[in-house]
Amino acid sequence: MQYAAVLARADEQEIGSYSQDTLEQQVQEWFEEAATPVQLREKAFLIALAAFDKGPYALIAELSDALYAELRRSGGDVDQEPIPVFGTHIGKRLQNARARRSAAAEMTEWGPVTQITAHFHDERVAPIVLREVWTGHPAARPALIKWLDRLSLDGRPFVRTRAAATVAVLAYTDLPSAMALIVERWAGAKETRRQLTAVSALTLAHRIGAPNIPQIVDAWSLDGQAPKRCWVGVRALGLIGPERPAETLAVLQTQARRQHDKKREQRAAGAGDQQIAEELPQSVALLLISPAGEPALGTLLPFLGGHPSARALALDGFLTAGERTSLGVRPPLLDLAVRSPSTLAGCAGLLRTALNDRTANERAEDMLRSWVRAADVIPETARALQELLPAVAAGPRDAARLQHLLDTVQGLDGTPRPAAADGLRALLPRSLAHT
Repeated sequence: MQYAAVLARADEQEIGSYSQDTLEQQVQEWFEEAATPVQLREKAFLIALAAFDKGPYALIAELSDALYAELRRSGGDVDQEPIPVFGTHIGKRLQNARARRSAAAEMTEWGPVTQITAHFHDERVAPIVLREVWTGHPAARPALIKWLDRLSLDGRPFVRTRAAATVAVLAYTDLPSAMALIVERWAGAKETRRQLTAVSALTLAHRIGAPNIPQIVDAWSLDGQAPKRCWVGVRALGLIGPERPAETLAVLQTQARRQHDKKREQRAAGAGDQQIAEELPQSVALLLISPAGEPALGTLLPFLGGHPSARALALDGFLTAGERTSLGVRPPLLDLAVRSPSTLAGCAGLLRTALNDRTANERAEDMLRSWVRAADVIPETARALQELLPAVAAGPRDAARLQHLLDTVQGLDGTPRPAAADGLRALLPRSLAHT
């Protein structure tokens, strides 16, 4: 009757608010004190369904039993009786959870397969469930944290991604607790999978509006006392950096200078420092091939005339971006190059500098050869190179270098020489004469 009265008033805002309040009340009722192990098991299923909403039902059921075991331990169940092999059937279980099942194609490492998935009728329920468990039932936190710890090391990428998404919702709900109890531990863990899950959790938390994530990531990226956490910060910078490319590159440049100074002072670099140094150009590359590539490129170009560490970061990041390719698609860096006259000039300048740098020229030539080979099968790549290479040939030396590369490029594994090489070479003399 109350809902009917709200509908009768036809106030859209009031209807939405009433609907939200009703959902929250329903979830609160679900998590009232469990009187029997069966009820506790179904509560574990609700939490797992919230974490894996729209995921495979069999996976949700499997992982919900793992959570059920943790909840029993938290509840003082010392007998630890085995979890029943058979229980509530799928139809009744989903009915109780106000969820439904459907068949969906899921992409796996073996290709797409059809699986039975489970999801709430209302997509708003999943975050409400996670928020209610985390803030309304603090006694459940130890079990939930142990369960998420387990998921962060799971061999299935889908499971680790959903663990990160769950932690992101917890961070949005209660940032200090989620950071202290989960994310900071994962960032400092010895297991790479757990560290990567921390990166994903920070990135997803930022995307759903959790506060202060950029400040946290910036601080971690410059942390000289915790190399593992610093690595997590640098990696996360590359993912959230497109929103603030100038600030991101400034942080990366500062960390690159620190790594350079450590080597110059001949201090023994630990494994953590090496990992950080290797991650810096990866983050630069992500910026360049993101939608924010144009402003990032404009910020990066002055690095060429700056400190040696900044120059090295610019060239390494540029080449790392150029080496990112997908089968049958034009390299993303070439997309940036032909986006505008300014990006064409910027990419040409970076490539020219790399070709003339003794530490980077071999890598730059290898990258160019791979692009020329791709031009044979990807017309967009050929068209981009037709614009880029003449811009790189700013003088006789640059033109001669490119001519030699195009004359000597070979196909891979005995395949014919790329036909596109001759057409590209024909463009260089005209460009040189114009220069």
